[in-house]
Amino acid sequence: MKRNNTVILNEVLVGLYYDKELDRMLNQLSDYYQVDKHDFTISRVNPNCYNRELIT
Repeated sequence: MKRNNTVILNEVLVGLYYDKELDRMLNQLSDYYQVDKHDFTISRVNPNCYNRELIT
């Protein structure tokens, strides 16, 4: 299993996470950086191709 979710805040990469841990980590990052969960940009990288799909 690959970490296929890239989390970015203010154009800075803050982490790579598995699907199962993404929501929990967004809550923790939101508390740590004192921002809303919607302030993060999440892009999902498909491990089978080079295309990236923007989620938020």
